[in-house]
Parts: sequence; C-alpha cells; structure tokens
Amino acid sequence: MVSGGLLRESDVPEDVLLRKAINYEQTAGGGTGISDPFGRYVAGPLKPGEEGILYADLDRGRCLMAKAALDIAGHYARPDVFTFAVNRKPRHAAVDSASGLPLTARNMAEAVAESEQEKAV
Repeated sequence: MVSGGLLRESDVPEDVLLRKAINYEQTAGGGTGISDPFGRYVAGPLKPGEEGILYADLDRGRCLMAKAALDIAGHYARPDVFTFAVNRKPRHAAVDSASGLPLTARNMAEAVAESEQEKAV
C-alpha cells in the first residue's frame, strides 16, 4: 500500500512565507495506491489532487509466490554466513592519512593549503 499525502495551497495559512513557492502537485499531490506483492497496482493510484479511499481484494497465493521468490527471513537469512555488527566506537569523519589524527575544519583547511603549496613547488 502506498499512502500519499495531499496538500493544497488553500490548506496552507496565508502567513506561511514559502506558501507560493511550494510545488503542491509534486511534493504532496496524493498518489495513493494499493499494489500486489509484485508491485502491480490493484487499486489506484489516485491522480494528483484527487481525494479518495481505495479498496482491493488481495490474492494470498500471490503473497506466498512473492515470499518464495525472495524469502529474506528464511533461507536467505544465513547466520552461518552473514553477520550484522555495530561499531560503537567514536569515529571521525575525516582523518589525516599520514598521522592518523582526526581533522577538524581548521586543520583540514591548513592541510588543503599545504597540499596546494606542495603542488605549486
């Protein structure tokens, strides 16, 4: 199921600064729909700006077929092969490759300046 929000310019208060700048059809134009397990629409999608409630009958057999095609919780979940680990050690976004020290905005600018000086020589 895809549930799209619907927002019209008339829904936004007059005093909101960017009221006229928003592309309402693109950002909140609706588009609600119901799809089968293979991604094909069985109801909808609603057209941009269209309000409505969608209903659909789903074939459980197609759900089982989709699950058999990609059973991510079954035989693909291989704890003997794959592991998931979280590294909780603090890390720095940028590290000087020569010293291994973390780069701050200040010493990053200095490193860039040094690199440019070396290229000029």
